[in-house]
Amino acid sequence: MTFKNFILYSIFFISGFCGLCYEILWCREFNLILGHTTYATAMVLTAFMSGLAAGSYFFGRAADRAKSSLALYAYIELAIAFYAVFFYRLIEVYKNFYIFVHPYISHPASDLAFKLFSSFALIIIPTTLMGATFPVMAKIIIENMEARGRQIGLIYFFNSAGGALGCFICGFYLLYNFGSEFGLNIICALNILCGVLALAVKNYYSPAGEIPAAGGVSPLTAEDGPAKVSAAPADALPIPGSFNYIFIFTLLSGFISMLLEVSWTRFLILIIGSSTYSFSMMLSVFIFFLAAGSLAVSYFVDRLGDPMLAFALCEFFIGLYILATLPFYEKLPLLFINLNNSIGVSYYIYMSLNLIFCLIVMAVPALLFGASFPLAAKSVEMNYSNNASEIGKLYSYNTIGCILGSFLAGIVILPSAGFKNSIELAIAIAFLIFIWASSLPRRIKSSIAMISARGVNIMRAVAVILIAALFFLPAWDHKVLNIGSFYRTRGLNEAAITQLANYNKVLYYKESISATVYVIEDTRNGLKYLKINGKTDGSTMRYDMLTQSFLALLPLAKVKSAKNILIIGLGTGATLAAACKFKEAEKITCVEIIPEVIQAAKHFDESYDAYKNDPRVSIVVNDARSFLLTARDRFDVIISEPSNPWISGISSLFTTDFFSLCRSRLSKEGVMLAWIQAYESSPPVFKLALRTFRSVFNDASLWFNANYDVFALGSADGACGSIDEPFAYYQKLQSLPALKAFLDASGIKDPLTFSSLRLMTSPQLKKYVGDGILNSDNFQMIEYEAPVNLYSEERVALDYRTYADNLGDAIEYCRRSTDETRLNEMMRNAALFLGHDFVEPRTIISLAGLIISNNAADEKIYHLKAVSCARIKSFDSAIEAITKAIDKKPADETYLKLRAGWSLLLAANGVSKGVSALLESARADYEKAAALNPVDAEAWRGLITAARISRDGNYLVQTAKKAFEINKTDGLTLLDLAAEKLLEFNEYSAAAELYDFAFARSTTPHEKAFIKARIEECAYLKTGENEPR
Repeated sequence: MTFKNFILYSIFFISGFCGLCYEILWCREFNLILGHTTYATAMVLTAFMSGLAAGSYFFGRAADRAKSSLALYAYIELAIAFYAVFFYRLIEVYKNFYIFVHPYISHPASDLAFKLFSSFALIIIPTTLMGATFPVMAKIIIENMEARGRQIGLIYFFNSAGGALGCFICGFYLLYNFGSEFGLNIICALNILCGVLALAVKNYYSPAGEIPAAGGVSPLTAEDGPAKVSAAPADALPIPGSFNYIFIFTLLSGFISMLLEVSWTRFLILIIGSSTYSFSMMLSVFIFFLAAGSLAVSYFVDRLGDPMLAFALCEFFIGLYILATLPFYEKLPLLFINLNNSIGVSYYIYMSLNLIFCLIVMAVPALLFGASFPLAAKSVEMNYSNNASEIGKLYSYNTIGCILGSFLAGIVILPSAGFKNSIELAIAIAFLIFIWASSLPRRIKSSIAMISARGVNIMRAVAVILIAALFFLPAWDHKVLNIGSFYRTRGLNEAAITQLANYNKVLYYKESISATVYVIEDTRNGLKYLKINGKTDGSTMRYDMLTQSFLALLPLAKVKSAKNILIIGLGTGATLAAACKFKEAEKITCVEIIPEVIQAAKHFDESYDAYKNDPRVSIVVNDARSFLLTARDRFDVIISEPSNPWISGISSLFTTDFFSLCRSRLSKEGVMLAWIQAYESSPPVFKLALRTFRSVFNDASLWFNANYDVFALGSADGACGSIDEPFAYYQKLQSLPALKAFLDASGIKDPLTFSSLRLMTSPQLKKYVGDGILNSDNFQMIEYEAPVNLYSEERVALDYRTYADNLGDAIEYCRRSTDETRLNEMMRNAALFLGHDFVEPRTIISLAGLIISNNAADEKIYHLKAVSCARIKSFDSAIEAITKAIDKKPADETYLKLRAGWSLLLAANGVSKGVSALLESARADYEKAAALNPVDAEAWRGLITAARISRDGNYLVQTAKKAFEINKTDGLTLLDLAAEKLLEFNEYSAAAELYDFAFARSTTPHEKAFIKARIEECAYLKTGENEPR
């Protein structure tokens, strides 16, 4: 490679880098205005790629007429940079224009048309210039270099490699560290560098018209050795005119590449998740291997006698590889889980697994797609010598194919066929391209030095057979695919995952335009779950139902008048259903970005019945920001319940810009509630989200569901609540019969229990979050930090000392306004509502202790205290408390087993005095529990464990025999467990005695065969004739 060649490659590498960064940044800004809906994104991408296609088509001819192609190229790069400098000013004008015209384009069709044509108008100039860079650079290659097929392949490589690096840097580093505005300035500077560098060296390259003779050696490439000019034998070329098909083939190849990319992306997010890093990784891998393919083929493309056939072979092997790997796709979630469990959980391991799975699925096909373009370009160059316009035309056809593939895949094909069938369609088209391209008439029936005519015929026949085989591929197991392998599967093996999946009854499944939406019912308990892209976004579990309903109840209790309500996100419909219970509401609007969620929510019957016929309710399919941006109404209440902010795009609902937009749409005394998840987060990210909310609503207080679902509550008038604020809210809710019934059913039976859901007052929240950076549209820190924290061990620790102080203040407030009996009853209700699994057990211990000190405790309070003590490893206190519960309710097997289990734990670890007494106590408790419920395997296992710890072989034998005779369900399993314990301390005869006992009483051949094998094993162990166990 000469230095002059290196300069050209460097310029085009930087150009590719800038181009992908522009695409990411500009699409990001458009999404903040037009919304993150698939339709809006498709419109913007279509406009972007249309400009690329137009530029490559029209500027190819301009390049042929230019006096200096490199000077033209330089001016193009400088013009792109000039536009980019003013982009943010233009986008602000565009936003105001969109707000102005929106009332006139309220119909969905006209709205989509506006988004397409307006985005087209805004970015057509720079994207056309971007599209122009390839044919102009190709012209420079034609003017100055030999081995042109190779050189075109190399510039395609460097441009694509720059794009891959741009995607990676932008997605992983640039936006996170510099923000979108300064990041765009950096890209502009690089773009200017391209133009200036091109101008600086333009005199060192041949001007137009001074083209090296075919077969000669250019002075600029002399260092590379003799030129390798394509010299395809005349009898190897297609019949004149047939080479025009290469444009159609390139278009089809572009179509299936984007069809596959969209389908793979939708498939892979079920496995690796939908964080911004996942999308950046997938796109970077795809573009990088496009580049690698063009590099690989560039080294021999000029020596090929028939590049058209080589192009066809690429398509054949694309289809073959994908078809060969397709049956294994549904196994990838289990593979991901197994690898994750075996290696360990961390962000870097998770990203490494992301990369591995992207490579498995995309690397080989992308490599072949990358190789196909230089082959197509070589075919054109052999027939249109020294004509850049045809190279530009080829590039434009490929881009048009990409536009069609991207648009139709997302809007039409994938929603109607699903991603498995979409991938199969791409396979079929790839095989058809091969059949068509390899069947073009040639002067002879064989291809020189590549593959025999007979070999091509065989491959055509194979392609036809494989297309037919696509109709017989088995369906995928959607239960396993949607298990959510990228999170909450730590410690689960393949068998457990499969078993969990089999418990699920599928109520709704749709691979939609926007997401994969899935509703299942757990057949064990009747609980229903809503999953979006593999992640659970709602359920009928107790805490989830409380969260979803409380999202509506809390702001509606705070606001003075709730005539107009806005809910962002439908989910299971529980929040909307709760809002419908407020009869004073005149209008309730719910904005949902995914249309299929509206259909899925119908399967949550109780919630759906509450709103389906309510005339006040309207459900709007739109992005929340886009809806609010153009909304004319003023809302009394805005409820924002987005999914977790580590999901790509969700962070834009946690920015100062969004919260300010919400505040601007509130009525004078309006109220906003934002759901901010403390789970799957870290202290810095959680505080950043709260700090951002509080920067707009400085009166914000913090509430929660007694778990890790946290609600930030603020008002437009900025009036901070007082200590009795929760009591006023409760009284308002109690005045409505439907809401009183819901609160009672949820366990919120008094104002103290309701008050226990307030986590922090406004001054306390201000102190908790402190000063620091804010999450903004420019710096969306949460989008980049939240996914990292998802795979770290760091978790949010809420300020429970402050919470305990608030709860104590609430108790004192109640003490002043009610009698002691009622106060004790309210404290009991609050303690039982917060429950055994309350996130801070010390709070429960203190509350239970207060009730006990007032002599108002029943067995439930003692039980609650005991479990809470056990959670902090205070087992002596736990045993003391549970003993009090047993004194009040001696025949409760749950209490007996708890005391026995904790006694065994202390005895086994030798951390307490009186081990013998503990063992005797445990044995007595387990015997009572087994007597109360003979089929309870847990009690029998406890007795076996107690006997093992005390090394009492005789008691172990007698207990196992009794369990075998009484417990018909688990008897043999318990007996086998007891025998295993005996073998641990070499009691081979006793173990054999147990198996002999079982063998004589077994009734099935399977049991007898199992026991016989165990008896033989004991005999071997006793005589020492086999290997150690």
